[in-house]
Amino acid sequence: MFRHDPSHTGYTESSGPNTNLTQWSFETDGEVESSPAVVGGRVFVGSEDGNIYCLDAATGAYIWSFETDDQVESSPAVVGGRVFVGSEDDKVYCLNASSGVLVWSYRTGGNVRSSPALVGGRVFVGSYDGKVYCLNATTGAYVWSYGTGRRIFSSPAVVGGRVFVGSYDGKVYCLNAS
Repeated sequence: MFRHDPSHTGYTESSGPNTNLTQWSFETDGEVESSPAVVGGRVFVGSEDGNIYCLDAATGAYIWSFETDDQVESSPAVVGGRVFVGSEDDKVYCLNASSGVLVWSYRTGGNVRSSPALVGGRVFVGSYDGKVYCLNATTGAYVWSYGTGRRIFSSPAVVGGRVFVGSYDGKVYCLNAS
């Protein structure tokens, strides 16, 4: 989950590294603006080469990749054995975390650089079409959307049944999650 939890607290109980020595690196064919998600000994990250990669966290070894139709700057959320991520091909993807096989995709009206938040079986994500989308996490079915009037690059935070998101219209919105 982007920034640790749906509230984006960024908190971790890990002590972090004690040295600044590179243990491994993995080269993609594009810039990497996506923040990695590390779950179950695996690293999930998007690249501007249009792929979502799964790597071994201990060694950096390639496990699988999934190719989208455009750049992936969104940071993945990994919940319940599934990877949720947006792409600049206007889609939100749900992949099987073990195999990288597509479970579902949903086309929004614009690029999806926003990182998904998952709460209560729902996916919340912003799009360059100016809307916040709520999708069913299991099926990818549309539940609702809210238009802000300008594109959304920010990643929603979901707390106490409310969705908080910023928009290029200069406003921060608080929406009812249901």
